[in-house]
Amino acid sequence: EGTNPYQHIRLGRAFDKKATMLGDPSFFKMSEKYYKQAIALSPTRQEAYYAYALSLVRQKRSEEAIKILNHYPVLDIAIPISYFYLGLAQFNVGKAVYPDALYSFEIFFGKKAQNPDSRVSKNIYEAFLRHFYETQDRIRLPVVAARLSALDPERQAGYLRLIDFVKKHNQIPQVTFQGNSLAAVLP
Repeated sequence: EGTNPYQHIRLGRAFDKKATMLGDPSFFKMSEKYYKQAIALSPTRQEAYYAYALSLVRQKRSEEAIKILNHYPVLDIAIPISYFYLGLAQFNVGKAVYPDALYSFEIFFGKKAQNPDSRVSKNIYEAFLRHFYETQDRIRLPVVAARLSALDPERQAGYLRLIDFVKKHNQIPQVTFQGNSLAAVLP
C-alpha cells in the first residue's frame, strides 16, 4: 500500500472491477477504503476524488458522489473533466436534476475538453433529448440537439432540422424516437 496515492487508487479500481464482475457489492467497501486513503494521502489530487465518485455512482449512491464532486479542489473550472464527472453523477440521480446535469456537461464540452467516453456521452445526451422533448423544454432541447449533432454525425441532419424548427417557430416539432435516439423530425 505505502504512501503513494496512486497505489491506493489502483487498488480501489481493482476492487470496483471485482465488485462489478462478480456482482458482489461487498468489494465496494474495500474500494471505498482505498479511495479514502488516497484522498487522505493527497487531498489535492483530483483523480482520487473522481475514482471514488465513479465508484459511488456504480453503487447507486450518486447523491454522495455529487457532494464529493462539488467541493474544491475537485470542481475547478480550469479542469473541465471535473464537470464531466459531476454531470455523470447528476444524470444518475434522475430526471429531476437533468437540467443541472446538462449544465455540467455543457461546461465540460464548452471547454473543448477531450471526451472520455463518446458512447456514454451520446447515450446521456439522447436521454436528455427524449426528456426535454417530453417536457417541451424549448430552451434546453436545441442545446441538446446541437451537442448531439457533433456526438452523432449519422443523425446530424435531423438534429439540425429540430434546432431550425424551434428557432423559426418557437415551438417544438413532432418527432419520433427509436428508443432514446431521434428517428425523424416530422413537418
